[in-house]
Amino acid sequence: MPIRVQRLRIGASRPLAHGGCALGRSARQLARLDARDREWLVTIRSRLLDGAPEPPAGRFNAGQKINFVLVCILLGVLYISGVETIVAGTHHNLIFGGHKLATIAACGLVASHLYMAVLNPATRHSLRGMLTGKVDRAWAREHYPRWEP
Repeated sequence: MPIRVQRLRIGASRPLAHGGCALGRSARQLARLDARDREWLVTIRSRLLDGAPEPPAGRFNAGQKINFVLVCILLGVLYISGVETIVAGTHHNLIFGGHKLATIAACGLVASHLYMAVLNPATRHSLRGMLTGKVDRAWAREHYPRWEP
């Protein structure tokens, strides 16, 4: 194989390897709740009803972490129940019902995620972060004071 082709293959794999490492780091951060995340969860009611300030968060707040875990679980349920339905060709009530419930729950999570990203003025800047991977430093400092990019 010519050296040029080998370099192309190695060069093309670098972003994938880097992205995989970054994704793994993010997944580890998202899958762990600490004491400050529990504080964030305890104050949800007062923040929603009384407008209390949000406790400081790191790169991800507790709501984002819970959303990540739920999406992973729901995608697993959707995958397993979908494969079972397609491969076996059955619409067993338990499997198909689980698939329907997981779909409804996933749609609810996506809808709330879109609301927070697009319509909620306090978090609208995060949409840019989801699309480009970058957010304004001042906004990040205000919303995620424990995060050190």
